Amino acid sequence: MWPVILYPKIKEFIANNERLPEKNATDELEVKYAYALAQLRDMRARREQDE
Repeated sequence: MWPVILYPKIKEFIANNERLPEKNATDELEVKYAYALAQLRDMRARREQDE
């Protein structure tokens, strides 16, 4: 569930940088945010599919 824990930081990143985090960035934290965001989107899609 680490993506859920990072979500507030991801939102802050998007607000500060006016873009989504990228998986191919040089900043390790941005890459971590990008993978966490992808995981959250996958979790949401699976949950919506189950409904």
